[in-house]
Amino acid sequence: MYTTIQEVIEAAKARSGDKVVALASAHDKDLLVCAAEAREIGLCRFVLIGDKGKINFFLKEIGQCEQDWDIVDEKDAEKAASLAVGMVRQGQAHMPMKGILPTAVFMREILNKERGLLDPGSYVSAVTIAELPREGRLMLVSDQAMSIAPDYKDKVKITQNAVKLAHDLGFACPKIAFLAPVESVNPAIQSCVEAAMLAKAADRGQFGACIGEGPLALDVAVSAEAARIKGLKRRYDGPADILIVPDLNSGNILDKAMRYLAHLKTGSMLLGPRVPVIATSRSDTPETKLASIAFALVSV
Repeated sequence: MYTTIQEVIEAAKARSGDKVVALASAHDKDLLVCAAEAREIGLCRFVLIGDKGKINFFLKEIGQCEQDWDIVDEKDAEKAASLAVGMVRQGQAHMPMKGILPTAVFMREILNKERGLLDPGSYVSAVTIAELPREGRLMLVSDQAMSIAPDYKDKVKITQNAVKLAHDLGFACPKIAFLAPVESVNPAIQSCVEAAMLAKAADRGQFGACIGEGPLALDVAVSAEAARIKGLKRRYDGPADILIVPDLNSGNILDKAMRYLAHLKTGSMLLGPRVPVIATSRSDTPETKLASIAFALVSV
């Protein structure tokens, strides 16, 4: 089981072979810093799709040679996203990556019924993987970016996606906390009701090898001491490996708090399409983008 992002990067280097990432709208300095590092350490190769003039300017600025890169000149964001997805469908690249373009534009191509990457019945969810150095472990949070107000059926698929990724990361039987404001099943709070249903589904084996508990508030989900103080018995010992959040509001705030307040190292990706999709925020650091690529590569 991986316990640090660096371990994941090393594993991705060892197993990724000659994987190619199609980077849509690549004309951004931080993106190219990340791509250059990923290539230099042997993580993967890139097809840079975007404004060639700007790409070449930034490559020169960071000490890279234009001739060493595969560049496709396409200034239009929608066409760049379409090209990236098309390369994956045609086997010219192994996964797409969002560059300096709006998420909505990128996702329209991923979700396109005729030329996208989503099979019938699949569900796209986002996951952030955070490194917790004080505890020496990784923790997954989902869905913090895609599902605005998921219902119970959506949360089932979100959980299935997260458990599969956890297994890919070496968690033999991940511990899942289905988050809500309180631990009691309050029928007036829909997230509590759905968390209890999800915990029962986990108990019945609907998500594969895992242990699920809910509803749980965040403190009880990650702290055995908090559970002891509250007199709450959980199905698992220690902290949760996966946090399933109630909705986009709570997930997005938690995700950004981990990075900008707790200063945790993180990576993120989209699960559900035929291949992992790297869709980091435009404000993410090159370090975060590199971690996201590594996580996607080990989950292929």
